Amino acid sequence: MRLALFLKMLVTAGLALILIIPLSAIQSVVAERQNVSAGVLREIQATGVGSQTLTGPILVVPYRRKTMVPSYDEKTKKTTLLPTYENGQAHFLPEVLAVKARVGTEMRHRGIYNVLLYNAQQTINGSFAVPENFGLPTAPSVSYEWYEPYVLIGISDPRGIRGTPLFKWDGREIALKGGTQSTAIRTGVHAPLGRLAGAHSYTFDLDLNLQGTEHIDYVPVGKQTSIAMKSEWPHPSFFGQFLPESRTITPGGFDAVWRTTHLASGIEDMMDECLRGKCTQISLMGVSFIEPVNVYLETERAAKYGFLFVLFTFAFFQLFELMKKLAIHPVQYGLVGIALAMFFLLLTALAEHVAFSRAYAVAAGSCVALLGFYVSFVLRSVARAAGFTAALSLLYGALYVLLQSEDMALVLGAFLLFGILAVVMVITRKVEWHRLTPPPPEPKVTP
Repeated sequence: MRLALFLKMLVTAGLALILIIPLSAIQSVVAERQNVSAGVLREIQATGVGSQTLTGPILVVPYRRKTMVPSYDEKTKKTTLLPTYENGQAHFLPEVLAVKARVGTEMRHRGIYNVLLYNAQQTINGSFAVPENFGLPTAPSVSYEWYEPYVLIGISDPRGIRGTPLFKWDGREIALKGGTQSTAIRTGVHAPLGRLAGAHSYTFDLDLNLQGTEHIDYVPVGKQTSIAMKSEWPHPSFFGQFLPESRTITPGGFDAVWRTTHLASGIEDMMDECLRGKCTQISLMGVSFIEPVNVYLETERAAKYGFLFVLFTFAFFQLFELMKKLAIHPVQYGLVGIALAMFFLLLTALAEHVAFSRAYAVAAGSCVALLGFYVSFVLRSVARAAGFTAALSLLYGALYVLLQSEDMALVLGAFLLFGILAVVMVITRKVEWHRLTPPPPEPKVTP
């Protein structure tokens, strides 16, 4: 009896370990489908539009500096002044930069795969303070030739611009042109301004409708920068060096406000290096439009619990064998384990075509019905099979709740395991385990 019990438990444990192979194969299928979905996103970004980073507006004043440098002529033994020329640009960041964004979202479909796109309707306004001589040093031997100044707005993927942006400079409407005329900020638009007066303060207004995928972020170029964003998307993920000063997240969307200054961001030194072609680090603040528990993440997480399903089911059968004196063949263990593994494959296949909740209900219901029918013969009792299917249904229900929870998954999972252990201990509290094996033989007494 002792040897038979040990061998049965050893065979059952071996079957459970063997079932890791199909479970691992199913996890590989999920990972493969997830990679295909990510490839579709990259394809849409390559042929359509990608994530967006907005830099600016930045005022740029190109110039040519003429410097009279003394030069000694060996032949004439005289010193004369000769001109040298140097091209450069003066850059000015906004004194105040305020952005108000209203972001809508939509799902794009390519085959069975979905990609989330956003459409950000932005109103951007603020002011520039231009100093005398554009802040460049003056001297009797130095003079400047000024070229047409312009305002550049860096947009990481200009393909996302929708409609014709409206730009106003000091109340005067100016048509935007493609490109930035900058080697540091290569993509975006610019607005030629014509001639500028001397020391003066200028205001600007920009209406920009921008489409993108995944995330939108801003470089806080203003000495005082504020961004107010509203969206219908209920799952924002805020990132960057500066998180929102205030935020409200509800099932109907989110409302967030960022505020920072050049003293906190160090943006002036960063942008000065960047505009000189030495970009190393740029402060960002933005938001990602994510699906916190998407189809593939949910199925991947579900498949990780597959071995526990098999382990608990086999333990359940072992208890029935011990307590009800039933004989369950290893082949029956194996068929039940394969049926449990098939649930995760069904879930993955269905979730690509219908909502995850419906896919989960169909896959779980099919497996519970099949196992309930089969177990009624294995356990030789409809009542026992009904108890088994009820327990399995509760287990599937608990797993679904666990998968839907992003922040409480570990807590719920720990309590689930603790609850199952508690149930097993309560059921077996009166089992006299020492009687399941015969006592050792008494030593023979020789007369």
